[in-house]
Amino acid sequence: MVDDHAIMRWGLISVLRETGEFDVVAEAGNGEEAAAAAVRLRPDVVLMDINMPLLDGISATQRILAAMPEAKIVLISVDGGQERLDQSVAAGAAGFLPKGSPKGALVGALHTAVGR
Repeated sequence: MVDDHAIMRWGLISVLRETGEFDVVAEAGNGEEAAAAAVRLRPDVVLMDINMPLLDGISATQRILAAMPEAKIVLISVDGGQERLDQSVAAGAAGFLPKGSPKGALVGALHTAVGR
């Protein structure tokens, strides 16, 4: 779970725990931390914000996929526009979700990313 806002991470983690389908193995507050943790822990899926300090989610996605081409990354952003979607796809993300999406869309995006 990667977001530079701790309360956002907490909220997303709470939603995922509520489903009983996902275990959160790590949290990160920026793209640098996310890339290091993903390569070290090799999670099934990474849920990551795009707008973050040190290394944004697009660049972190590219870094993770360069080290682990099999990685599944779902990017989230407060900016749900077409440009962000296009950037996410170009970076190799398995999914993209605007932060205003309902819980079901979040769970669905993660299921799709991991092939469930």
